[in-house]
Amino acid sequence: MHGTNTRGVTLIEVLLVIGFMAILGGIGVTNFVNLRRANEFDGAVKIFLSYLRSTQQRAISQDQSLKWGVRVNVPDPGQDFYSIFSCNSNCSATTITDMVYLNPDFQFTTPAQGSVSQDIIFATQTGLPENGATTIVIGRVSDPATTKTITISAQGLIELVAS
Repeated sequence: MHGTNTRGVTLIEVLLVIGFMAILGGIGVTNFVNLRRANEFDGAVKIFLSYLRSTQQRAISQDQSLKWGVRVNVPDPGQDFYSIFSCNSNCSATTITDMVYLNPDFQFTTPAQGSVSQDIIFATQTGLPENGATTIVIGRVSDPATTKTITISAQGLIELVAS
């Protein structure tokens, strides 16, 4: 009686394993790309928050004896950006100190596209927003359902609203 050889694998078994690994690899790459995009978006929002807060602190500390603000620019067409500026007591003359362009996949959805710009000016000493409470929404162009909302209360609290 001859025994059967059970130590080898068939070609079908090898192909099944390779196919299964390819499917898992494709799912993993897709998830990694989506995670990277989400992290880039979260990072851009956090950087904008830090600019808002540092600009408010400059106003509170009366840096250079000037008012300080953030200008949100939403050109249509064009890439959205924001700039940090200082101005005299009535803001008739402004000096831009920093300008940051958003990733082309990100946009300000509030203020609305084409509204040109919105200024958020912080009062000296108090850091309160001179134009009252403000809401700014940043979204992804490729996924309009993905947004982050930033509020600046009339009391000067700057926060990312949980989404």
